[in-house]
Amino acid sequence: MDFPQILPENIECRMDWHQTEDSVFVTIYAKQYDPQRSQIKLNPVRLTINLFLRVEALPFKLDVELNQIVDERHSTVDMFLTKVEIKLKKKEPVLWHNLENCKTSNDGVQGRS
Repeated sequence: MDFPQILPENIECRMDWHQTEDSVFVTIYAKQYDPQRSQIKLNPVRLTINLFLRVEALPFKLDVELNQIVDERHSTVDMFLTKVEIKLKKKEPVLWHNLENCKTSNDGVQGRS
């Protein structure tokens, strides 16, 4: 499975995503990240993740233009000890073939439904 390109000077973390009819779920597996120094930003077409990892003192960064429009008001983020789970509420109940908008990238993330 290909994922969006991770930005330079970055730590790699395992990332997965799946979808239901009305939502897309993105999970980042990151042990010992600092939730106070980490940021997750969402707008209707973009997801930006910046997790600060305590041990490496470097961030995991990901900036994705989403495949479809999401409802940011009904989307959620849950930060656990070893992972971050992001639930993106789809604006329209359509199947996403990729997490990332393939029109803006050649590295589209293949999806599972």
